Amino acid sequence: MFQREPLALAFTRQGFLKKLIELGSMCEDLENIEGLHQLFRIFKGAMMLNGNCLLELLLSDEFLLDIIGCLEHDPDLLESQKHREFLTSTAVFKEVVPIRDDRVLCRIHQNFRVSYLRDVVLAKYLDDHTFASLNSLIFFNHVEIVNRLQADNQFLDELFHRLFAPDVELSTLRDLVAFVQELCSLAKNLQMLSRSAFYKSLKERRIFALLETHLAHRDLSVRLSIIDIINGLLAHESSICRSVMMEQDPKCRLFGVLVDQLFADNDAGMKSQLAEVLRMLLDPELMEGASEKDDFLNIFYEEYMNRLVSCISSGQAVKDKMAQHNADSTLQLESDETLVAHTQNQVCEVLAFCVQSHGYRIKYFILRHNVVQKALRHVSSSGKATHLTMAVIRFVRACVGLKDEFYNRHMIKNNLFEPLMVAFVANGSKYNLFNSAVVEMVDFIRRENIKTLVNHLVESFRKCFEQIDYVATFRDLIIRYEQNLEGETQEHPDQMTRSPQRGPTRRVVESDDEAYFNESDDEAPEEANGRDVDDRPGMVQLVNYDDDTGSPPEKKRAKIDAS
Repeated sequence: MFQREPLALAFTRQGFLKKLIELGSMCEDLENIEGLHQLFRIFKGAMMLNGNCLLELLLSDEFLLDIIGCLEHDPDLLESQKHREFLTSTAVFKEVVPIRDDRVLCRIHQNFRVSYLRDVVLAKYLDDHTFASLNSLIFFNHVEIVNRLQADNQFLDELFHRLFAPDVELSTLRDLVAFVQELCSLAKNLQMLSRSAFYKSLKERRIFALLETHLAHRDLSVRLSIIDIINGLLAHESSICRSVMMEQDPKCRLFGVLVDQLFADNDAGMKSQLAEVLRMLLDPELMEGASEKDDFLNIFYEEYMNRLVSCISSGQAVKDKMAQHNADSTLQLESDETLVAHTQNQVCEVLAFCVQSHGYRIKYFILRHNVVQKALRHVSSSGKATHLTMAVIRFVRACVGLKDEFYNRHMIKNNLFEPLMVAFVANGSKYNLFNSAVVEMVDFIRRENIKTLVNHLVESFRKCFEQIDYVATFRDLIIRYEQNLEGETQEHPDQMTRSPQRGPTRRVVESDDEAYFNESDDEAPEEANGRDVDDRPGMVQLVNYDDDTGSPPEKKRAKIDAS
C-alpha cells in the first residue's frame, strides 16, 4: 500500500513508459510470447496502481492504443486478442454533423477507448477503486463534451437544420435523432444551471416541434429515440416542457399527440412508454406552483381526458387509429385485439395514478362518466388473471385505498363490487394473481374498517363469503361487520332497548324528587351529612358506592337536567 505512490511516480518518469512500449513492439516482432506475457502483467499492474497522474498518462492519446496492444497477450487466454484491429478498423467513428472542435473529438475518442479497456480488455481484473477512477474520467469527459457542443451555436444550428430538412433520408434521420438522444442522455450529468441552459438552447431551436412531428413516425427506432428524449426532458426539466405546452395553439397540443399515438402505435413497448410520459406530465409533484397545476390539469381534463378514456368503453377507437397509422408500416408483432387490450391496460394504469394524485377533478370525472363501471366490464367473468383484468383491479383498488366516502357511495350505489365477486367465485380456490388481488382488497377494507363497504359487502355477498374456507379474510370481514353492529348498539342503548311504555327521562327525575321530599327527616341522618356539596334537586346517583372504611367516599354522579 505504502509503495504504490512512489511506484506510480516511477512509471511517469520521462521516457520510461515509452521504452516499455518499444520493448513490446520488439517482443511482437521477435514473437517472444513470454516477454509479451510479462509486459501484460506490468501494464495490468500499472493500471491497478490507480495513481491519478499515472492513469492520466496511460490513458492519453499518445500511449493508450499501444498499451491496449500490449494487453492483447493475456497469459490466461490460449491465443492473443485483436483489440487494436477492432479499435482502428472495425469500430468506425461516424459524424452525423461535422464536429470542428478538436478537443471534443479527442474526448470522444478517449471515452470510447477507455470504455473498451474497462468493459473488454481488463473486465475481469479491475478492482473497485480502479473501476471507479475510469468511470470518473468518462464522466468528466462527458460533461466537457456536452458543455463545448452546447456553446457551439454553429454546430447546433446545423444539426437542427438537417433534422427539419424535408428531404432527409430515413437512415440519416435515424442517426440525427439518435445523436440528439445521446446528447440529452449525457446532459443529465450536468449541473442544474448548465442543464437548464442546455434544454433552453434546444427549446429555442424548436425541439418540441421535432418531437411532435416524429413521435408518429413510421420507423420504430425513430419513435423510440423520440420518446426517450421526451422522458429525459420530463425527468430533468418538466417545467420547460409544460411552459411550452401552455404556449401551444391549441393549448397543450402535445397531450393530443401522445393520446393519439398511444392508441395508434403498433408496438406494445411504445404504448407503455407513452403511458409513462402521460403520468409524468400529470404528476402534481413535478409541477411548480398552484397556478401551473390548476391551469395545466384543467386543460387536460376539459380537452383530452374524454379522448383518453374513450377506449375503455369500446376498442373501436384504438382499431381505427391503428389502421390509419399502420397504412405504411408492415412491422406488427401482436394482433389487433392484443394491442387494443394493451392500450386499455395502460389507460387503466393512468386512471389509477390520477385517482391517487388529482383529488376532486378525477372524482367528478368518474362520477359523470361512470368510468369504474365501464372498466369493470373488462374483468374476466371466469376470474382469469389477464393483464387487463389486473389493471382494472388496480384502478378499483386505488379508489378503495383513498377511503373516500364519495367513491364508496358511488361503488355501492352502482353495485360495482358485483363483477369482481362473481369472477372471484368463478375462480374458486385457484391460487392465482386475481385471487390474491381480491383477497388483499377485501382484507384492506376489513383492516381499515371502512364501515360503508364492510356493510355493503357482507349484506350483499354473505352467503358466498361463508362458503370460503381456504382463507380467513372473509370470515374476519363478517366478524368485523357484527362487531360494528354491536358497537352501534352500545352507542345508542336507549334506542335499541327502551320499552315503549316507559315515560320520558324528565318524568323519572320528577318521581325521584317527590320521593326525596316525602322522606322523613329522622331517616338516615348520616346519609344527609355525607352528601356531596354538588347534590342538587334534579341530580340522580346512578351507582351506590358502599362505605367500607367509615369515611365518606368520593362519589361520581351523573347529572341529568330535570328542567
